[in-house]
Amino acid sequence: MKIPQVNKLTQSPFEYELAENNNVSATTRNENKRSREIDKVNRLRQEDAEGDDTEEGIKNERVEKQDDKLFNDNVAKEAEWFRGDDESQVVPIDIGNVESSEDSDIDNEDDLKSCEGSDGENDVKNFPIFNTVEYYDPTFELDMIFSNRDEIRQAIHSQAIKTKRNLKITKNDNVRMYAKCADMECGWKFHALKLTGKCTYQIRQYEPNHTCGMSFRIKNLKSSWLSRKYANKIRSDPKRNVKGFQVDIMEDLRCRVSDYQAYRAKSQAIELVEGQVNSQYALLWDFANEIKRTNPGSTIIVGIEEANCDNRFDRLYMCLYASKVGFLSGCRHFIGVDGCHLKGPHGGVLLTAVGVDPNNSNFPIAFAIVNNKTGETWGWFLSLLKLDLNIEKDYEWTFMSDKQKGLVQAINEVFPSADHRFCVRHLHENFKRAGFRGQAFKIALWNCAMATTVNEFGRRMEILKELDKSAVE
Repeated sequence: MKIPQVNKLTQSPFEYELAENNNVSATTRNENKRSREIDKVNRLRQEDAEGDDTEEGIKNERVEKQDDKLFNDNVAKEAEWFRGDDESQVVPIDIGNVESSEDSDIDNEDDLKSCEGSDGENDVKNFPIFNTVEYYDPTFELDMIFSNRDEIRQAIHSQAIKTKRNLKITKNDNVRMYAKCADMECGWKFHALKLTGKCTYQIRQYEPNHTCGMSFRIKNLKSSWLSRKYANKIRSDPKRNVKGFQVDIMEDLRCRVSDYQAYRAKSQAIELVEGQVNSQYALLWDFANEIKRTNPGSTIIVGIEEANCDNRFDRLYMCLYASKVGFLSGCRHFIGVDGCHLKGPHGGVLLTAVGVDPNNSNFPIAFAIVNNKTGETWGWFLSLLKLDLNIEKDYEWTFMSDKQKGLVQAINEVFPSADHRFCVRHLHENFKRAGFRGQAFKIALWNCAMATTVNEFGRRMEILKELDKSAVE
C-alpha cells in the first residue's frame, strides 16, 4: 500500500499526529476489506467443492481451475505488491530479477557458461554459423558456431591446406578444441568451446594472422580428406589412373601428395561412390525378393555355402519372366552360351545364355554368377535353363559355345540330342595359338565356316589344305 508522504517541517505536532492516525485507519480498513473478500472467495470455493454436480457446476469448476493455473503461471509468488494512485490497480514488483554488479564481471571461462546457459534460440542465431558449403574453403570469425566437433576438426584441416601452413590441434576433448600453428613463433590461434546442454561449439578466441611462411608439405592433408573432396571426380572418371589423379591433386592444391596417398584417396573415393563390396552381398536376398515382387514369374536363385559356421554367398541364377516369354515367342531355337571372369576384390565368373531375335541381334535369356568354370557349374546353369524354357525335345535345339573347360561335357549331359556348334572366333584364336597366323588363314577359315552345303564346304577345305595340310588336321 502506498503511504501518503507528510512534510514534518511544515505541519504542527497535532496535525502530524492526526495525519498518522488517518493513515493507520485507512490501512486497517483496507486490510479488513481484503480479508472479507478472501473469506468470501474461500466460502464460494467450499460450496462448489461440496456439491454442484450439474453440468454447469462442473463447467464453472473447470474455468476456475484454468484461472488458477494462469495465476500461478504468470504471477511470481515472491513478488511484493503495492497500490498505485488508483487503489483498484494492483501491480506486482518482481524483486528476484535484480542483477548485482558482481555477477556481470566474469572471466573467459565463466563467460562461456553464461553463453551456454542461454535457452533462447534467437541468441544463437545472432552469432555467425559455419557454412558447410565452404567445407573445403573455410572462413573463420570470432563467435562462429559449429554443429559438432568433427566439423571443427575438418575445417581446421581445410584451413591448413588453404593457407599452406601446418596447423596442430593441441586440445581435443568433450568441451573444447584448441589449435595453433605448428611454428612455435607464429601467432595463429584458434580456441572453440562447447555450449552447455548442446552439441554445438563456438569460437571464443581467434587470431587469424600468420607470421610464418608457407610450406609445400602439409601434414594436415590426409587421404580421407582427399577422397571426400574428389569423390565426384572419381565418379565421372572411375578408371582414372593413380598417377594422373595424383598430378591433378597437386596442380589443384599446390601441395605435395605421395603415391600412397593418391592410391588410398582413390580407393576410398570409389568406396564412397559405389559403397563397400562386402556390404552389397548382404542385400542379395532383398534384391531377390524385389525381383519376384516386381517381375512375377521370374526365376532367381541364391546359393550359399557354410564356412566357419557362417553362410557365405556361393552362386546366383536369374531368368526374368519377360526375357523367357519373349524368347519363346519370337526367337529361333538357338542358344549361345559363354562365360567371362569378373573383375573385383572377390572375382567370380559370369555365365550367360543368349538367343538371336528376328533382327539377328542378341536376345538375353538368363545369366548366373559362380565361383569358377567347371563341369559342375555349367551343368547347374544349363539344368535351370532347361527347366525355365521347358525344353523337352532336345533334337529341335542348337547350342553354340567355345571349347571351355567342362562346357562340352555339360551340354552333352543336359541336352544329349541337341546339336552343338563351336564359335568360329574362338576357333580362330586357337588357330593362331597353334601357329597358323596371317590374313590368308583367317579368310580361309571363315570361308569354310560360312559354307551352307556339304560340297561347298569340301571345296573350301581343299583351299585351306593348300595353304597348310596340318591346318586341316
